[in-house]
Amino acid sequence: MTSSWYTKEENPMRMAIWHAGNTISNIISGFLAAGILHNMEGIANLHAWQWFFLIEGVASIIVAFVAFILLPNWPTNTKWLSAQESEMAQYRVLVSSGGKDEGVGGTWDGVKDAVKDPFTWMFCGMHFSLVNAQSFKDFFPSVNLPFRNASLAQDL
Repeated sequence: MTSSWYTKEENPMRMAIWHAGNTISNIISGFLAAGILHNMEGIANLHAWQWFFLIEGVASIIVAFVAFILLPNWPTNTKWLSAQESEMAQYRVLVSSGGKDEGVGGTWDGVKDAVKDPFTWMFCGMHFSLVNAQSFKDFFPSVNLPFRNASLAQDL
């Protein structure tokens, strides 16, 4: 979708922002989880873990609905663009691709082209490494776990 809106020169920065947002959300979610799990036990007769699922689940659903309404579709059929703005958005991407209309062909043609492209495989490797490196937050014990037991806290 980004390649239908941004030029080839703009796309790397957008992808960097996208991945940085993922990292920042992981940082924020850890603090949010710690705050919820330590401070909301017993509120409204719910366990802290129940509050955790409710708050993060409701927030995700709200963001999904807002994004569904506000995120633009393709430049050819976005409702809030004027005809001139739509043509300009399409023209920018067309010029960036050297005048080649990359929208021609089906989904499977795009998949075949992606599989043949070595940069696709390089990006997959980098993305896998990024996800693998960030997975420690899911598998390492939480920073606050040793303090649940008073004798462990005294030892520290």
